[in-house]
Amino acid sequence: MTGQGDIFVIIESRPFDTTPPSDVRHVQITAARAAEERPRPDEIDEVIRRVPAEGVRTLRIHYSSRLTRLPPIDRFKNLKVLEIQNRTIKDLGPLFALGHLESLTLTSVKADRLPALQGRRYNYVRLIRGNIVQLDLTARNVFCQECSHLVSFGGAEISFADVQSCKNVDLSTFAPVRGLIDLRIVGTGPVVTSFDFAVGCRDLKNLTITTLRSTTDFSALGRAPALRSAFLLVKRSMLARVAGDCPHLVISNGDVCFRGCQQMTHFDFERERAAILGV
Repeated sequence: MTGQGDIFVIIESRPFDTTPPSDVRHVQITAARAAEERPRPDEIDEVIRRVPAEGVRTLRIHYSSRLTRLPPIDRFKNLKVLEIQNRTIKDLGPLFALGHLESLTLTSVKADRLPALQGRRYNYVRLIRGNIVQLDLTARNVFCQECSHLVSFGGAEISFADVQSCKNVDLSTFAPVRGLIDLRIVGTGPVVTSFDFAVGCRDLKNLTITTLRSTTDFSALGRAPALRSAFLLVKRSMLARVAGDCPHLVISNGDVCFRGCQQMTHFDFERERAAILGV
């Protein structure tokens, strides 16, 4: 496949079949359909060096790719979006050179930490599966999905955190996260058995939890200092009880909404929650 318009696709087993257009803005590296064809990393490097680097804004390494190292992407100084979807790249050190990177997606990362991402502020970081144990980076939005090894967010600075099916996360590590105003814990875990962790989250304004149990202790929820809205996947009777104990919160389970003992409409709940978060 050859480059067309501002999109340039490199077939990793036949990289010299491609000719980069002069106005390329988006680069994708992908595997050939034939499984027996192997990537040619040195030739990919050469093709990447021919790409007019100044205008490149997006780079995607497709999940089908079998590359084991990154090409010389450090020459893409204006790169804004990077998606590494394959499972075989281990060394992420070259990412540190990408000073204008705003959005980063990493799938099945082999490393247990991401030191190459420290010292930068990102708008969006998404992690899917992989071996990451501690996530200590700076980003406005973080989405962690099925990261079974992830334990700690200690040392991070995150405004909006979405944790989906990351069963081993230690909830107490959210307390030292700087600037955390919105936290979603959904899917299969971690299971929330107590809200003691929320008391230490000094900036937390909104909380969404669907991983509750019938034995969950809600007593600490009202002591979270900045919390003003919550979505809790519990029965109506339990939600009404929690709402009565926390009259300063707007609270919902998706079926019914309360402010204190007073029921409110879904429209009013969503409007107020958006105002609380400033979105």
